[in-house]
Amino acid sequence: MSRKKKIILVVLSVFTVLEIAAAGVGFKIYLDAKKAMDGTYVQVKRKSKQKEKIIEATKPFSILLLGIDSGDGLERDGGKWGGRADSMMLVTVNPKRKQSTVLSFPRDLYVRLAGPSDNEYTGLKDKIAHSFAWGQEGMSMDTVSELMNLNVDYCIAINMIGLPELIDALGGLTIDAKFGTLNGQHLDRVPVPDDLVAIKGMAPSDEAMSAQKASVYGYSFPAIFQWISEGKQKMDGRTATNYARFRHDGEGTYGRDTRQREVSQGLVEKLFSIESFPKYKKIFKTIASNVRTNLGWRDLVRIKKTYPSSIFKHVVSLQLPGEGEMIGNTSYQFVPRALLLKAQNYMRGQMELPANATLGKQLTYESITGLKAPENLTLDLPGEKKKTKTSETSSKEQNEIAVEANLE
Repeated sequence: MSRKKKIILVVLSVFTVLEIAAAGVGFKIYLDAKKAMDGTYVQVKRKSKQKEKIIEATKPFSILLLGIDSGDGLERDGGKWGGRADSMMLVTVNPKRKQSTVLSFPRDLYVRLAGPSDNEYTGLKDKIAHSFAWGQEGMSMDTVSELMNLNVDYCIAINMIGLPELIDALGGLTIDAKFGTLNGQHLDRVPVPDDLVAIKGMAPSDEAMSAQKASVYGYSFPAIFQWISEGKQKMDGRTATNYARFRHDGEGTYGRDTRQREVSQGLVEKLFSIESFPKYKKIFKTIASNVRTNLGWRDLVRIKKTYPSSIFKHVVSLQLPGEGEMIGNTSYQFVPRALLLKAQNYMRGQMELPANATLGKQLTYESITGLKAPENLTLDLPGEKKKTKTSETSSKEQNEIAVEANLE
C-alpha cells in the first residue's frame, strides 16, 4: 500500500475513535478513548510562536499528515520517531466548500528547511522528507508552511508500523485478491517485498530472493518477499499491507490503486462494525503507540461535534508533480514554478485565503536547473480541462526562468 493511503487509513481510525466513543456504548469507552488520544499529544517547536487555532464549524483548518519511516522500528538512531517523513500530505478541511483536500508532496522534493533559528538545519537545502529527521513535527510544519505560503495548523505523525498492527487488532480483513498479467501471463500469485520481516520475522509465505531472481518479477533489488495467492481469503496485517502495495503486474499503479481501495474499504467497514467494539482497547492501544499529534482531545471532540462527517468523505486528492534531477550523487525532485504557484493558490483557496500573483523566492525546477520546465507535468485540479496541446514558452517566461536561475 502506498504510504499516502496508509496515513489516510490511520487518520480515519483516529476519528473513528470518536465515533466509537460517541456511539452510546458506554462512558468507560469514552474515557479509554480520551486516555489513548491524550497519549498521542505532543508539543511542537516551531519557527515562531503560534496562536492557538480555534476550531469553529464555519472556519477551515489544515493538518500536515506525516508517515514516518522508522526502518525496522527498533529503538535506535533516534528511536521510533527518529526517521524521515517518507510520506507528507497537506490536508485542508473546508466546511464552506464541504470538502477536504489532500495534497501529496514528493518525498525527495528539494526545499529550504524552515524552523527555529537555534536549529542548525534551518535554511539548509535538502529533501523535504528530512525535515522530520532534523526538526521533528515543528520543522516539517514550518517547511510546508513556507513552501505553500500558508500556515499549517496541526500535524499528525504516524509510525508506519501502525497500519498492520491496526488490521491485526481488528482481527484481519477478508479480501478477494486479484492480479493482472505479467509479460502476457496471468498471475495467480505474486511476490511483494515484506517490510515487516525485521520486526516479526519471516512468515511461511516468505522467500529470500537474490536481485537476479527478483528481477524476473520486476524488482531491482534482493529482499525477502511475501508470496500472496489470488482469491478470496482472510488477510492479517502483514498480508493486507503487502497486497495493497503490489504494482508490478501489467496494471501498474492502476492495479495498486484498486487494491488500495479494497483494503481501505475493508478497513473502514471493520472499524465501524459492531464486532469491532469488543476490540476497542487494542485499537486504542495501537493508535496511542503509533500516532503523535498536536491536536488535543478537546480539539478532536470539537472537530467531531462541529464538522459534518461528509467533509472527511468528500476528499479531493492531488499530487504535487516533480521532475527528478541529480545534484552531485543525490537524486532530488524539482517542481516547475507555474505548478507550485498553482498548487499554492488552490490550497490557499481551500483555506479561504487570497491567491498569490507571484511565487516568490521558492526553489523550483527552473531556478535550480536554469532550464524550461518539462511540459508533461500537470496538477490536474478538479474541473480543470486537460490541455491537449502545449504552447511554446514565451520570451517573458524564458526571461523569468533566467532570473530565477541567477537567484540560486
